[in-house]
Amino acid sequence: MTYREIQPTEDESGAPLTSELAKAWTGNVLAIIEGGSGAPRIDAGANAGASAGDEVLFSALGNNRVFEKEGGGFADVPGSRFRATASGEYRVSFEHARSGPGTEEITTRVRINGGVALTESTISDTFVQHSVDISLSAGSVIVVETSGDDTGPTTAVVRRVEYRTTSDTRHVGGI
Repeated sequence: MTYREIQPTEDESGAPLTSELAKAWTGNVLAIIEGGSGAPRIDAGANAGASAGDEVLFSALGNNRVFEKEGGGFADVPGSRFRATASGEYRVSFEHARSGPGTEEITTRVRINGGVALTESTISDTFVQHSVDISLSAGSVIVVETSGDDTGPTTAVVRRVEYRTTSDTRHVGGI
């Protein structure tokens, strides 16, 4: 995505918020993350040498929020997409449970660059926690996905999707 320079007159006090300006703000965030044309660069060394630990780097859903996915087919947990700016090790953790009538199984998985790093299923209606330590190369993309049941009304519920490192790692956000 191409970065669009925001003009000083567009963000001064009293300036109107146009749909074009709102799209530019959103697009600029993506352009920065993707390294788009004209975009400021993220410090590639920000997480250099990261190692998996218990310090939360960032949380995809924030505190006390859940994502619910009805029916089959996987869907990304909102905010869970993360791009490593430097090589290192990270711990990905999440809690999931099933909701609704029946006893159908729900599944949550962690994917790296399209490949599956962890798949966990449960029929529990109380939250179950899972985590996996993974090594990433700079530019690798992780996402947490979940799926309810194909044949019944069971809903997958996911919370506390977190990326963790040791406490000496500098912080960056998701994509």
